[in-house]
Amino acid sequence: MSFEPEAFVVSDLPRAAEEPREARKPEARPKPQSARAPARSPAPLVERPEPAARPARPAAPPQARIVKLPTPRTELDARLLAAEQAIGGSDEPLAAPSRDSAWLELGEAYAAAGLAVEARITFARAATSPAVGSAARRALLAMALAARGLRGSQAWPLALARDERGPCDPELLVALLLATGEGAPLAPSGALSAAASLIDEADARLDVRSAWLARSALADLCGGDPLLLARGRDRALARLERGLSLGRDLPRAVRALSDPRAAERVRLLGEGLAHFESTPRVKGLLEGSPEATLAYVRLVFACAIGRAGDAPRARSLLESALSVLPSADPVHDVLSRSFAARVQQALEQEVEGAPLPPETIAAIQRLGRLERYKVDRVRQASKLLEPEPDLDPFRSFGQAEPGGAAEWVTRVAHAPLPSDAAAILDEVAVLCEREADPSPRRERLAAWTAALAYAPRSVSGPRLEGVVRVALTLEPLDRVRAVSSIVALAERLRRHDLAALLVGQLTSEVAELPISQVASVVPHVVRGAGELRRGPSRAELERLYRRIGSILGAARDTPTRVARLVLLKGLAEIGAVDGALELDADVALLETGELSPSDRLQLARGVAACASALGMLEVVRRVAALWRRMTDSYNTNSHLCLSAVELADCVAWALTPRRGDRASLARSMADDDEQSVRALVFGAEG
Repeated sequence: MSFEPEAFVVSDLPRAAEEPREARKPEARPKPQSARAPARSPAPLVERPEPAARPARPAAPPQARIVKLPTPRTELDARLLAAEQAIGGSDEPLAAPSRDSAWLELGEAYAAAGLAVEARITFARAATSPAVGSAARRALLAMALAARGLRGSQAWPLALARDERGPCDPELLVALLLATGEGAPLAPSGALSAAASLIDEADARLDVRSAWLARSALADLCGGDPLLLARGRDRALARLERGLSLGRDLPRAVRALSDPRAAERVRLLGEGLAHFESTPRVKGLLEGSPEATLAYVRLVFACAIGRAGDAPRARSLLESALSVLPSADPVHDVLSRSFAARVQQALEQEVEGAPLPPETIAAIQRLGRLERYKVDRVRQASKLLEPEPDLDPFRSFGQAEPGGAAEWVTRVAHAPLPSDAAAILDEVAVLCEREADPSPRRERLAAWTAALAYAPRSVSGPRLEGVVRVALTLEPLDRVRAVSSIVALAERLRRHDLAALLVGQLTSEVAELPISQVASVVPHVVRGAGELRRGPSRAELERLYRRIGSILGAARDTPTRVARLVLLKGLAEIGAVDGALELDADVALLETGELSPSDRLQLARGVAACASALGMLEVVRRVAALWRRMTDSYNTNSHLCLSAVELADCVAWALTPRRGDRASLARSMADDDEQSVRALVFGAEG
């Protein structure tokens, strides 16, 4: 049995790059074109017998990145390919001055090929260079005028024209503003105030550099307007807090960068989905609709495939799934909105677990207690939908009053101004500090910490130590969980000193916990490993992981097995795994052991995630083969088979590229490049 990796790799990037940037709002259910079957997938998996013992194999050496680009057919294609490979073939940071000429050449190649959006993204980057900036600004304007057959005198009226969707030509407007000092036509009377409004409306369609440079040029033309500049910084900061978007902020030459293992993951995602779609299961008497179950499996894979970079396939799966689920049912409606939002965030490469849209959060809160419980059970079963490890549907069901981190995170993430975000954070801080009951205090602190991650850095940084002070007053088990979340946040805010101090604190705190509790804190401790992988806290983190491993020892109960697997995954993520490793004992228990359905799913998730981090992708295939026995004989949900969806999520989540994941070089380079954008917008202290 063989599969072609190209079948699941984006091959139409030029077309995808030219798609409108204003995708439909994730909170509104997309209207499917038809109830068509999903695109053809590879042949189904076959269940394999347990393999014979294998000799130990050495860890795979690091592999060079690859660039997946079209095969040149014409001289223009050859020029474009050479320009893109010049970017992809260098190990220099994207903002390195040595790349300036290559960025200008790439922009000119995109312009010649008619790829206006790609050209604008690339020229905007080159426009900040002292060496080629002037040439890049002139080239951007020349492209915008030539593409429309315009003379200079005709440019401003067309750039300022409106239709019912807002500004109709943001490329031309940005080009005119950036080229103000390069011979661009002068703006007519009243044009600048109109341009400021249009740039705001076009913000969602522009990369963050273009939007900032356009606003900066506007402020200069208005006599150095400080308010206009401050508002531009606020908008840029709000976008940068979620990181650069691969689809909107970086050109195709960067989006195509990957590791050879990434193509294999994409192939296995397609193979796994084909297996789940085509392999029969034994339906239990108590489980929900098989059609709805398969629709949710497709939604899970739409999220994963979107993060892997195959936008057309992800959208196709989303449409196919939504065409099956009834919108009149409140549970299906809320879950559909939530998954649609996650798919859109995946396509934009936003941070995993970014807040859902306010409308979706509000829809969840409006549900009745039983409906909310059913929705929360699906959120608990799918890390691609809700990565929060402490989501407790039973606690939510028992509370008459809604509340939690999601509401505070959503309010902060969507606050119009930094001052608004600060006021919201101070509100939850007061509630947390005044709460004397340990359980509500713990939950308030979790909300406070989560919301800080989505506030502007100038707002969250000064408030970080207040969160630490409250965390240290919690009971030991809660304290370890809370400090684990704060460590990753401190590293993200570049408080390396505080992160290292807190990791040391965790090492001593974990040693004081009863052994029965140590396994339960491992997912929290390991969750932020990707943030610390390249920071100065890495050595402290490795010591912490080794210490936890020695405490866990060789116990064989399921929670401890899962904890060891998660810990091994964390070591792999920080590059601290050496020598050969085998998971055969855990896989054998998973396939043939006497386990409860709940324990089997926990172990399946641990095995799949660990195997993926170690590059042992054949093991992930064996986890997927458990599909035949998945049924809800033990925990029912009237709307779907929860066990089947959870197994699909185990496989898809394990194979999904994530921030800090070595298989996502494009994402890694984008995260590194974020600092250069901050320096451009906010100065060196950004």
